[in-house]
Amino acid sequence: IEARSARAERLEAAGTVAGQIAHDFNNLLTPLLAYPELIRRELPSTSPALEHLTVVERTASDMAHLTQQLLSLSRRG
Repeated sequence: IEARSARAERLEAAGTVAGQIAHDFNNLLTPLLAYPELIRRELPSTSPALEHLTVVERTASDMAHLTQQLLSLSRRG
């Protein structure tokens, strides 16, 4: 019983940490998700920087998906 209780406490602590990390990631992701579109509007359609903005958008989207997974883990924990 003590081992199960200790395991449950560890899982709960891991879930709490995962939720905190996800929250912090969300705060950091906000500009990475919003600014590329704003920057794209200012660039000419022939700018090579548009490709870089697409990479930033894809990466930020992948990071947002990972953050959602962390939130799911924190809710289960």
